[in-house]
Amino acid sequence: MAGIDLGDAPTWLGAIFAAGAAGAAIWTLKSQRDQIAEQRDFIAEQSANLLLEREALLAAAKDRRKRQARSVRLKVERQYVYVFNESDAPIMAVCCFDGDAPPVRSCVVDAIGNVASELIAAMVRGEDSGPDIDLVGVGQAAVFQRAEGGQGEVSVGFIDMAGLEWSRHADGTLLDADGRH
Repeated sequence: MAGIDLGDAPTWLGAIFAAGAAGAAIWTLKSQRDQIAEQRDFIAEQSANLLLEREALLAAAKDRRKRQARSVRLKVERQYVYVFNESDAPIMAVCCFDGDAPPVRSCVVDAIGNVASELIAAMVRGEDSGPDIDLVGVGQAAVFQRAEGGQGEVSVGFIDMAGLEWSRHADGTLLDADGRH
């Protein structure tokens, strides 16, 4: 009886090592796929966290900008309009709107009402500092003299330290340049 020739030992050892190498390659590919899936999940989670952090930072920045604008207070009297800068930074390009009648004179005073000396000197000389004030510092107030018969709706425009334009109305309404509260 002739037996089946199963080959020699080196051929068998080569086949066994080749099968082992193929199994290791398959196991490595599966392991890498699992790692890639885990990394994708991790990246997705981190992206979601970064998006939430970004939204929180943008909201905080918007609140900081609004905080300065909310700290600008308007007081309207019969002859004068006062714009108090109670924020922690100066405001710029302050202008007052009194219905159709523009204010005729303006100056800056400190928290207790002392007019800056250079503006008093200009007013004594009869110089009109105009309806706009370039800068109102922290704790200062802009004072606008109302025109005769100034009975219209009073509002004040200004630019905050971030360069954003705002308007404050006599009723307390605060609007940004796009007309949003």
